[in-house]
Amino acid sequence: MTCSIDMHFPRADLDEAMRLLHSVVGVTEARQGCRACTVIQDAVDDSRVLYSEVWDSRNRFHEHVRTDEFRRVLLAMDMCCEQPQVFVENLAGRRGLAHLRTLRGARET
Repeated sequence: MTCSIDMHFPRADLDEAMRLLHSVVGVTEARQGCRACTVIQDAVDDSRVLYSEVWDSRNRFHEHVRTDEFRRVLLAMDMCCEQPQVFVENLAGRRGLAHLRTLRGARET
């Protein structure tokens, strides 16, 4: 299971967004089932960032989406100057932002 989020930040919010995203990496990678968690800035446009997670199972990913750590990713997404592009991939295909909202809503309602 892979979740990739392509984000574009206003220059004024870039440092804070990067701080939020980097604060999630180590904690996420330490979770059982996480294979990788990365934050990559575009080489040409450093205000464009790709955040990515790879999980060994859909259930572990779903559990992670409901954590406070993932909430920081959502906070960073709220700082974007354009709609983030979200791809959640597994053998069944791709899902996006609506899928993340559904997963988060299971706990927040």
